[in-house]
Amino acid sequence: MSFGQFSPVADWVRAYPQLLRAALQVTLTYRGRLLFMFTGALFPMLLLFVWLTVAAGGPTQVGWDTGRFVSYYLAAAVVHDLTSSDISWAWDSDLRSGELSTKLLRPVPVFHQYAAAEAGSRIVTAIILGPVLIALAVALPVVAFPAGAATLLAAVAATMLAFLLSVLMSSTFALMGFWTTQSGNVYLLWWGLGAFVSGWIAPLDLMPAWLQRAAVLLPFRYAVGFPVEIALGIPTGNTLTGFAIAFFWLAVFAALYPLVWRRGVRRFQAVGG
Repeated sequence: MSFGQFSPVADWVRAYPQLLRAALQVTLTYRGRLLFMFTGALFPMLLLFVWLTVAAGGPTQVGWDTGRFVSYYLAAAVVHDLTSSDISWAWDSDLRSGELSTKLLRPVPVFHQYAAAEAGSRIVTAIILGPVLIALAVALPVVAFPAGAATLLAAVAATMLAFLLSVLMSSTFALMGFWTTQSGNVYLLWWGLGAFVSGWIAPLDLMPAWLQRAAVLLPFRYAVGFPVEIALGIPTGNTLTGFAIAFFWLAVFAALYPLVWRRGVRRFQAVGG
C-alpha cells in the first residue's frame, strides 16, 4: 500500500461514509475520551487568566484588552479541539497491540482509516462545541468577532485546512513506529516545541518580531493560530499568503508520507513475517 493509498480515489471516497459512521459510533460509545478531549480545552483558559492578570497589571500591546484576550482564547480552545490529531498515539497503540496488522488487511488504506476516525471525532466535537460557543458569545458581552460572511468563510476554510495539516503531520510522524517504539513521544516533542509559535500558548501578535517571522514560515501556526487570527481580524501577515504557506506545508507532508510509508511497511512486513 502507499498513499496511493490515495488511489484509486473512487474506492476510498465511497468508503468514507461508512468509516465516518463507524468513527461516530466509537466516539459516542467511549464518552470518557470525549471528557478527556474537552478537558484539554481548559489549557488555553488557564493561559487566558495569566494574560488577563498581565493586562490588569499594566498596558499590553495596543488592541489587546480583556475582550480581545477572552475572544482569542475561546476561539483557540475551539480550534484546537477541532483540529488536533491523536493519530500518532493511536498508531503506536495499534502497532503494539497488533491492531495495525488487522488494518493493513482491510481494503481501505490505513491512512484513510485513521483520518476518518479523526474526522468522526471532530464532527462530534463540532456538534457539541457549536452551541457552547454561541452561548458563551451571547453570555459574555466582551466576546467579539469581526462580522461578515467572507471572514467567517475564511476562518472555516482555515480550520479545515488546519485539521488536514494536523492529520498529515501526525500520520507522518506515526510512521516512525516502524523503526522505534517512541514515535508518539517524538511527535509530542515536535508539537511541544512548535506550540510556542502555533498561537496556542500566546497570540503571535504579542511575540517578539523575530519569533513572529519564524512562526509565519513554520507549519505550527497553520494548525491552530491562523484560523483564530482570521476570526479576530488580527493582522499577522497577509491572509492569502498565509493560505499559500499552509498549502505548501500540506503538500510537504503529503509528499513525505508515501515516501516513509513505502520504506516502513516493507520493513514491517519483513520483520512480521
